Amino acid sequence: MSISPQSLDVANNYLNNGKIYQQHQSLYSAIVSYEKSLQLNPEQAHTWHELGLLYCNFERYQEGIICYLESLFLEINPEVCQSLSRALFNIGKITQAEEAAANIISNRLIADFYPLSPEIDQQIHQLNPLDTPLNYVPNHQLNHLDHQSNSQLSEQPDQQIYSQQIHHEQIYDRDRLNLTPPKPLDYHHPYFIRQKIDYPAATVTRVKEGKIIARDWASVITTADNRFLPEISTGLSHWLFLLKEQAPLEKVPGRVVALARWAGLKYFHWLGETFSAIHLLNLAGLDLGTIDYFLVNSPFPDYQKAMLETLGIDPRQILTTDDYPYLQAEELIIPYYGDVDGWFPKMAIEFLRDKFLPMVNLNSSCLPKKIYLSRAAVSYRRVINEEELQEFLSDRGFMTIRPESLSFLEQVALFAQAEVIIAPHGAGLANLAFCQPRTQVVELFTPDYVYGCFWAIASQRDLDYYYLVDSGIDRDSPRLDDLMHPCYRDIYVDISRLQKFLGN
Repeated sequence: MSISPQSLDVANNYLNNGKIYQQHQSLYSAIVSYEKSLQLNPEQAHTWHELGLLYCNFERYQEGIICYLESLFLEINPEVCQSLSRALFNIGKITQAEEAAANIISNRLIADFYPLSPEIDQQIHQLNPLDTPLNYVPNHQLNHLDHQSNSQLSEQPDQQIYSQQIHHEQIYDRDRLNLTPPKPLDYHHPYFIRQKIDYPAATVTRVKEGKIIARDWASVITTADNRFLPEISTGLSHWLFLLKEQAPLEKVPGRVVALARWAGLKYFHWLGETFSAIHLLNLAGLDLGTIDYFLVNSPFPDYQKAMLETLGIDPRQILTTDDYPYLQAEELIIPYYGDVDGWFPKMAIEFLRDKFLPMVNLNSSCLPKKIYLSRAAVSYRRVINEEELQEFLSDRGFMTIRPESLSFLEQVALFAQAEVIIAPHGAGLANLAFCQPRTQVVELFTPDYVYGCFWAIASQRDLDYYYLVDSGIDRDSPRLDDLMHPCYRDIYVDISRLQKFLGN
């Protein structure tokens, strides 16, 4: 991007004024000065970061996040990644906050998530980065599109246009889960003082000639005239929207159901947030036989293909985001539980159980009743002293299982008959949805990373939930790095604590 010397001088003057205002705690004036400087010269990574910090100081986290991303586009900086992580955490994007922090140590740089060509980079910076570059239907307007009277619509021609483009139907009301207090095997971790989870309403939205651009880290839904629909978009969607021109728009005739979304390749999120949401279509009066295509995240794993086939979905109906990175459908349909952020909704668990438990033998005598789930096949959050732990558990009748080695239905059958399950925190525990009430579960955590998504499933299913937090001593893990996000750290299990639980 070419910037005239005169513009650079003026930009620097605004920048220096901003620093002075900031030093004297005139923060609003500092924001205005930084904004004007960046309008003239947007290629200032440090200034974007400073502006983001100021926005977040006033709890304007969305603006702060955009500033942090602008900074990271220009220069990868661990400090900015941490600021981004904190801002995401503050708006409730817990899992995304973890991933933002993890970018520091996993070499999955922000630029890898948002690849920019020089031409696209220039197009983005030609936009005014300080005015919202997205014309979007406000949340309250989207929620009420189907509830406006004809007289109201005639008075609001803009809403009338969108009522013709968008049909938004609420399937389930907001809900609340009262969590069952867990049972610690050692000390009581402060995370578990939480008492409830509030779930958003579940919806099905149909967008005439709707567009979607999706990757595994975000999905953006817009109307035909590029109005951004934030309530049904996922992930860091604002910035993905700006990059749509890097892929040609593919027009697809007929009805397309958008299953491609943030974290759509992760088994846990696929099971509880994506696949299970398909049942919302039937509740909205949309027979699957009337759907022409389903858009899914690439690469399309075999287990996802097998699960969709159980619903009668032909593989020829599957479109992937590699082949259709930017798609416009004659009618785009989005079944969505809302931003549940990793908490399985009750209706998702009920659908999964109703669909898959009848497909397995629940009276098999060959399946183990006591199982330990190993994460040895993955590269993080493994049990450091697993050999010792496996020997201890084997002597007490446990069988070690690697869930990724089993088919989906084999996992369903295994969990449906298990009586005791011990496992480090990981996606395999999503299968707790298939357990019988009073099944005993012991979840293993590293001390700095405790997240209760599986505790919530246990509360939904009336399971007997315990947890054991790594004491943080006697560890010899090569993955203990000061810059490593705690969710990636390996776990040391104090076997003496398990002895008390299982009995000698």
